[in-house]
Amino acid sequence: MKAENAAVRELLRKMEEQQKTLLEQVERLQRRLDGGTATDVSTAGKTLVTPATADAPAAQCEYFTCGDQSGRYFRTAGIGCRTTAKQRALRTGIVLVQTPDDAKVPLLVNFNVNTQLRYLNTLNSKDTFTDHLGVVREVHNRNDITVNRAMFILGGYIFDKRLRYSFTVWTSAGASSIVVAGNIGWVFNKHITLMAGYTGVPGSRSLVNTFPYYTATDRSMADNFFRPGFTQGVWATGELSKGLNYQAFVGNSLNTLSISAAKIDTNLMFSGSLWWEPLGNYAPPGKSMNMYDDYFAQKKVRIRLGTSFTTSKEDRFSNLDVSSPENTALYNSDGVLTFSTGAFAPGVTVDKALYKMWAIDWGLKYNGLAINGQYFMSLAKRLRN
Repeated sequence: MKAENAAVRELLRKMEEQQKTLLEQVERLQRRLDGGTATDVSTAGKTLVTPATADAPAAQCEYFTCGDQSGRYFRTAGIGCRTTAKQRALRTGIVLVQTPDDAKVPLLVNFNVNTQLRYLNTLNSKDTFTDHLGVVREVHNRNDITVNRAMFILGGYIFDKRLRYSFTVWTSAGASSIVVAGNIGWVFNKHITLMAGYTGVPGSRSLVNTFPYYTATDRSMADNFFRPGFTQGVWATGELSKGLNYQAFVGNSLNTLSISAAKIDTNLMFSGSLWWEPLGNYAPPGKSMNMYDDYFAQKKVRIRLGTSFTTSKEDRFSNLDVSSPENTALYNSDGVLTFSTGAFAPGVTVDKALYKMWAIDWGLKYNGLAINGQYFMSLAKRLRN
């Protein structure tokens, strides 16, 4: 009887261990189903922070990054993370379609809407200003409420999780334009992702993974003056080593929004950005990889050091007999359009120019405090035909 009782007790112990293991597996599976692995829009990037564990809070879980044609990045909690519906919504938008992980044809369709409402009042400004040639020019004062930016984005992956796509309808009240843009690319690994389509020229920090998620003041005046614009091209992005990231871009021009292909010249534009985050990712877990603010108030010091360079042979895009150029990407130091008639001398119109810009940026964050800065060096030189 003693031997039989001992055998029964050993059998019960083994059954209890097996039951405990089974419950742990069920719990992990439930967390996996709750956490999801939905990613957003077009480019894929690197894994961030520390790997997820059974008890890891959302802020410490593994994140996957991917961006869209504007270069901004999104993050989604990885398997094993305990995330709320609100946290997932902040990272992924609305998941319209997502196949199971073991589907023969993987498909993710994610939907995002980004809108910016702005009130602009410049009534205290002067009605005119005098440029460097002594010409008195009119100042267009404003007092209006506008939907400054509205973006509808469909993105995800198809056929293979490494094949990323994005489709965007983008309206701008300031430019009075509607742009239908898209891109597609392949994620090779965390070191390189190749993309093609519409994107922001990475010559300024605001166009490297942040657009359109800026601080409340939108872009700074200096950034708005010096930065390039948006165009079609091909680019590569990834992580060279831990904390050291890059983006290299070859495109049509500094800005070709609403410019027909027939007017774009044969010269290509080259731009690239390199940034270093030695103390960990500058802004997890938000919608933007390089977000300026410290919205999540992490009690950890993070710093960012970056630099960008851009060069392009620019064309006016308009005939010389037209006083207002279609290329509005370049300005003189006094705010006059570089390609406008009389920008350099009375009655003289520049048709082609060489543009070069070098930008250096830095940032510091800690517990809700964020301090950022950027220094620009720009050159525009007239080219002779």
